[in-house]
Amino acid sequence: MVTIPVATLNAVAPSKPAGYLAACLAAGTVENGILHIDPAEFAKIRAVYSSPSLVRQAVSLGQAMVHECRSIAADIEAVTPAAKDARLAVCAGCEFLIAGENRCSKCGCNLAAKAAMRSQTCPLSKWPAV
Repeated sequence: MVTIPVATLNAVAPSKPAGYLAACLAAGTVENGILHIDPAEFAKIRAVYSSPSLVRQAVSLGQAMVHECRSIAADIEAVTPAAKDARLAVCAGCEFLIAGENRCSKCGCNLAAKAAMRSQTCPLSKWPAV
């Protein structure tokens, strides 16, 4: 069994997508302010609610920059302010939004930056490239 103080979960919850705390609590039992959860269940929850590693995020950012430079060189139109706002509106309603960080837990990207890039798409295909 994995044991986690509920206070620790409460502290971590703002850096996770909505539903993380509820999923943890639903998968285990709480006694005296301590969550007791099966390690396999906790691993599943972490897989769903955790962002990619910093290394994976750095690689993704590098790839995004290369694709964006290619799009600029190919004279592909820029993302309009209205299109960026529409993309961000989709992200605002997404279950993978980490609201406190304005970050996507699926790809790990900063949403304001990603939504402004003409070459980028939502990792769940909720909005396309320009």
